[in-house]
Amino acid sequence: MSPSLIKLVFIGVLTYLVGLLVYLPASWILPRLLPEEVALQGIEGRLWSGSASRLKVGDLQLQQLGWDWHLLPLLGGQLELMLGTQGPGLDVKGVASWGLWSERLELQDVSAEVSSDYLSQWLDPSFQLTGKLDVRLKQLQWQQNQLIAINGKASWADAGFGVNQAIGLGQLEAVFEPKFEGTQAKLQGDGGDLDLNGNVMLKADGDYQVVLRLLPQVKLNKSASSQLSLLGISPNGGGEWKYAGQWFKPSE
Repeated sequence: MSPSLIKLVFIGVLTYLVGLLVYLPASWILPRLLPEEVALQGIEGRLWSGSASRLKVGDLQLQQLGWDWHLLPLLGGQLELMLGTQGPGLDVKGVASWGLWSERLELQDVSAEVSSDYLSQWLDPSFQLTGKLDVRLKQLQWQQNQLIAINGKASWADAGFGVNQAIGLGQLEAVFEPKFEGTQAKLQGDGGDLDLNGNVMLKADGDYQVVLRLLPQVKLNKSASSQLSLLGISPNGGGEWKYAGQWFKPSE
């Protein structure tokens, strides 16, 4: 039997088995498939298309999770489903796909609206965020647990950050472009206490490099200057403040 015929037979059998599974009630099969640390509540529908009122993975909790599998990509050896979740300060939608042979996870057409209050729950209580994040990404790719490509843009309205008191950045924009060695993000912000521009290089091997330049539009008081210094942002002459840093993934 030729390799191509074996592949077709395998895909046919896989499609048949998946067809049997998808019509089982999601409330019966998902608790048996998911790891113990993943908990779903209020499950409705079937494995093929359904929803859950709450997802909990460790400290992460999401509300109103929905999914809808796409059949045609499965015939080509790719799992694909539409995902969405909503909650206080959070609204995310996108399409997830995973190649059965390439081991590549990809998210497409991702839209997300996230409030600063939602993000703040994951930060130290002394660190303050303001504003609302709006993300529109065409594509994110992971392979072998590494984020290898991002394509799209994000905007942060009424942006602000700081320790105990937020420093305003106004409207902050980020454009993500895939490069040969990874992804480059260009940052631009204006209309706040600080104008910001810079670059972030996210390399496919897990390393990253950051260069940011901030130009105060108002005279910074002692508290604001101290906050920037605490964050590793230092005066660069000409009234500018600068941050430059890099991180290398530990070798295994």
